[in-house]
Amino acid sequence: MTEEAKQDVMLISVSSRIPDFWTDQPALWFIQFEAVVLPQKASDDSCYQLLIAKLSKQVIQEVADLLASPPATGKYLALKKRLTDAYEESETRRIQKLISEMQLGEQKPSQLLRRMQNLAGKRMSKETLLVLWQNHLPQAVRTVLAATALEDVEKLASVADKIMYQLPTREGK
Repeated sequence: MTEEAKQDVMLISVSSRIPDFWTDQPALWFIQFEAVVLPQKASDDSCYQLLIAKLSKQVIQEVADLLASPPATGKYLALKKRLTDAYEESETRRIQKLISEMQLGEQKPSQLLRRMQNLAGKRMSKETLLVLWQNHLPQAVRTVLAATALEDVEKLASVADKIMYQLPTREGK
């Protein structure tokens, strides 16, 4: 089998393991994409072609100029940057979501914390994030957490999960 044929087989195999591009979470999508593609030692051109194949019509329209005239080198990174710039939420929007749109709902407190950590990234102090997270918990949970000497956020989340499990029903804030 020629090298070109091997590359074609690899691309077909890899392509089937990559989901369509996630406009709502481009950074996470690229983590998954690169986890599948990079171990295959795919070329820049192969990564670029695979990426294009995973874009919807609407997304392709957003980057049509770059697709029509790609750079001579670094095509994949140029397209990745353009997509990330176009679809990644601004820091202001992320903070707005953290403050006003996050809700505990039916998830565990630890799950809410992880969602909030993912949204905040490294742009917010752990202390600030902890306060925001606790404000989304029922009063009974906040009261018990305040009485603990724990400072580790992960341990607090674990305790909050256990408290929620013991509550008769989901209490409102």
